[in-house]
Amino acid sequence: MLCPATAHVPAGEKPVLWFSAHPYYEPTARKAVTEMGVLRVLDIPEMHKRAKGLVRFGYPRRLLLRGSNLRQTANIHPDMWRGLTIAARRQGANPDDWWGCLEPVLVYDCVVDVMAENLRWERVAQPSDDEPGTDKD
Repeated sequence: MLCPATAHVPAGEKPVLWFSAHPYYEPTARKAVTEMGVLRVLDIPEMHKRAKGLVRFGYPRRLLLRGSNLRQTANIHPDMWRGLTIAARRQGANPDDWWGCLEPVLVYDCVVDVMAENLRWERVAQPSDDEPGTDKD
């Protein structure tokens, strides 16, 4: 089960399970490391190597919220949203790619891709067409 992120969620805000429509990876999902006292963000090959693989999950957009609808439903303060979008753009992200929901999602209902050694995504799981929540958009 995938659950909404709860770390660093301000009081009064509802945790969000975030998804991205970015075709390769969501730039804000990259992890940072401190090396010799210097903080830097890992690139995708480094993340793949350090994590011994990467996984991404897809979920039907019709079941997700985005933009001001997501912000308002999650009670994200406008100043917080503005700060998130500014920081994201500095990392090369597009906040228009952001989607989310406030409830847990079963992995069984997700499309699951794993990054292969050649750094290309390979589909490893897909909900069957006769199961609920399986549109591939």
